[in-house]
Amino acid sequence: MSTSVDSGGFTVSSLLNEAGVTYIAFLWADDESVDSRVRCGEYTNVDGGDVYVGFAPQWLLLKVIDGVSDWRIVDAVRGDEIALSANTANAESADAGVVLGGDGFAA
Repeated sequence: MSTSVDSGGFTVSSLLNEAGVTYIAFLWADDESVDSRVRCGEYTNVDGGDVYVGFAPQWLLLKVIDGVSDWRIVDAVRGDEIALSANTANAESADAGVVLGGDGFAA
């Protein structure tokens, strides 16, 4: 299986690119010339506590790693009261359950 990414885009193997099927791709790039603002990590939520990341998040994807739950996407453009579920065909949800802040978020 072959997948490649460069400045012109990305390609995937025919095993992952079946004709007539719709796919979604999540691609991130860390631009070190702009203070390396791309961050990925994990946290343990203890009673809805704040999660410090050191900057104001503009886009957030949350997925439970040890259970079953929708993948929640919250962004600063829609506002933190609206979420998308990345693993469903549902439209926006008015119950994001996340508050974006100046140096992190609360979930």
